[in-house]
Amino acid sequence: MLVKSPEDGEASSGDMTLEADAHGALRFRLHARVTGALLADVRLNAQRMLLLDYAKSTWFDGPNTAANRERWFALDLAADDLLLLFTGRVARAEFLAQGGYRRDGEAGMQAGAYGYRFALGGDGLPVEWRKALGVETLFRVEYRAYQEFSLAAGQAMRLPEKIRVYDGAERLRIVLGVRALTSGPDAAPPVDFGFTPPPDWRPLAPDTESS
Repeated sequence: MLVKSPEDGEASSGDMTLEADAHGALRFRLHARVTGALLADVRLNAQRMLLLDYAKSTWFDGPNTAANRERWFALDLAADDLLLLFTGRVARAEFLAQGGYRRDGEAGMQAGAYGYRFALGGDGLPVEWRKALGVETLFRVEYRAYQEFSLAAGQAMRLPEKIRVYDGAERLRIVLGVRALTSGPDAAPPVDFGFTPPPDWRPLAPDTESS
């Protein structure tokens, strides 16, 4: 897997840069906390995913399917889910369009067949949220801590710092520690999927394990 799971050992904190364009594409880059070296570069849109693992000199370029997302992220995390996972937020217009509601200590919305339910802390920020299909929970995201992150144009926002993701059986699958996160401007250019692999890099097929 590209994303470290508990079976791989404790996941390290890193500096993360997150970009989301107006067309729904998402890109995030993870840098080593101490050296600043680029560890991973992930780019997703509705049809395609490009995953670059700089630590192992491997790359994957293929369709953005549920099977591929589950293989590389340990769970079926679509681009919208990843953006929500890292920010703990949904755009107001999207929230209202999907029948979003909020009352004491909780919020929710319905995106097609999928329901999202949020448990809110005293400051109104999510302490956890889950994605469900009918009555079946697909996964649950838990936020252990928030911190103030500096964003574009000098803006600051409280965003999740310590993140844990559990599958539908409540097994811990992903541990993330984010030390810094920046976003692009509101009118971010389209995510660029161009990539020329170095000669010593190895491509990964959909049925090839990355570890």
